[in-house]
Amino acid sequence: MKIFKVFIPLIIVLFFGVSCSKSFTNFTPSTSIIADSAITSLYNVRVAVNGLYSLMTNDGYYGRVAILLPDLMADNVYRSRQSGARFTGWSIQSSGSVTTSDSYASGLWGQLYSVIINANTIINKAPSLPASGTDSIELRQLIGEAYAARALAYFDLVRFFSYSYTKMNYNTSTANSTDLGAAIETNSYPNDVNDIVYPVRSKIKDTYTFIETDIANALNYLPVKGDIWSKGQIDPTLFKIRLNAISVTALAARVYLYEAKYAQAIQAATAVINSGRYSLLPASSLVNDFHTKGNNESIFELANTSFNNQGTNSIAYIFNQNGYGEMLAPDEVYKMYDNTDARRDFITLGKRNSYGGENPCYVINKYNNISNYEENIKLFRLSEMYLIRAEALGYSDIPSAYNDIKTIALARNEILGTVPTNKVTFFPLIMLENRKEFAFEGHRIFDLNRVHDPSATDNPATTYNFVHYNSQTKTINRFGSFLTSSGVESTTIKLNILPIPYSERLRNPLLIQNYKW
Repeated sequence: MKIFKVFIPLIIVLFFGVSCSKSFTNFTPSTSIIADSAITSLYNVRVAVNGLYSLMTNDGYYGRVAILLPDLMADNVYRSRQSGARFTGWSIQSSGSVTTSDSYASGLWGQLYSVIINANTIINKAPSLPASGTDSIELRQLIGEAYAARALAYFDLVRFFSYSYTKMNYNTSTANSTDLGAAIETNSYPNDVNDIVYPVRSKIKDTYTFIETDIANALNYLPVKGDIWSKGQIDPTLFKIRLNAISVTALAARVYLYEAKYAQAIQAATAVINSGRYSLLPASSLVNDFHTKGNNESIFELANTSFNNQGTNSIAYIFNQNGYGEMLAPDEVYKMYDNTDARRDFITLGKRNSYGGENPCYVINKYNNISNYEENIKLFRLSEMYLIRAEALGYSDIPSAYNDIKTIALARNEILGTVPTNKVTFFPLIMLENRKEFAFEGHRIFDLNRVHDPSATDNPATTYNFVHYNSQTKTINRFGSFLTSSGVESTTIKLNILPIPYSERLRNPLLIQNYKW
């Protein structure tokens, strides 16, 4: 298999990351792109699917960037004044700016398309392989996992690099010129330069339709009960760390919520809740149990092991004061919790472990293992299913929605205030509850981008005000517009979505840049 050594204007080439000394059939985690010719047996497919998960744990994706940026871009995390060259210009209080050559944006883009291209190869080649008995069950399952991984990657592409689905307001009006979704590619890595394609960005709605189709295909292939088969038998140790029918249903619930398809979101979230496979962690052991692999509340998590972890590039290392310790929690995040709320213990009052650093400051310990780096990254938890259902119910059945919030509050030992009676009082509550529950887990900017205005008419809001770490009120555009209605760039808006990397647009001029850039 030829390895291209020249710059080729293709969306997938710049990040394929295989050195000239390696074959495409060398399935080194996080570095290999799979060729069609490498998928010749169930064993090959098994290894290739394991490679998808390894790509996801990379620090350019869920190993660090995809967990940190959504909180750093919003109001949950700020960058210490004593920091290295990491994430310069990313936080809302920074006077810097993110360019189209930013390494974190381009690295995330690259990891996402690495997952997609490898998943494409599995999806395109594995169905034609011969298999019988339990091998056929596992083969179908592996194909389902590839569909699910591709769905998740495209979902993350459209969340990070495109405006919110609700910004487009598809249910009530025609989408505007900012309607730029993902560049959808379903081919495997090209065998020849003549096979190169130049994909264009689809509309946001079409990207979500593609994601829904991938989810449906995944569920068609995956065992219904969520079992994971490996080498002829069900392996229960893989249930939490491999995408299965239940965790894919959890992904569907999140996708439907982002699309404002509330009935479907309620149905999917309820199916996960009613599966009986998970339970909320109690307040008395929440912090300790969160750090435990495969805890009772975890639906899907990415495994870090002794031979596959991100080390000093991990999310834990950038939080832990014995590591880089550069990312801190604003005062307001700590203060939003009641004294009794167990989630408050994910933040501790301490000092920045760097000369001239903040003292005191609030240290984040939601991810903190820098002894062996084997702490798993939680992508879906049972609490999210309750809060997805609560938010979706809030548009039609506030009492039922509030019951789901109470379920979370009881588990966390939270003291709830006034009972909401209408949308105006309910939606600030669900926004706050989401912020409390998922702080430092990579949700915040997306919640701000998509949630409707808490008004009786449910008109999309344009701005959301918050008090930042220095007690100055900042304004960000909830839906990520970079220009005012008069076409003048607003100086109060920092960053809500990522720029399409310059290197990608250089190689593929058909990729239209986001509005600001």
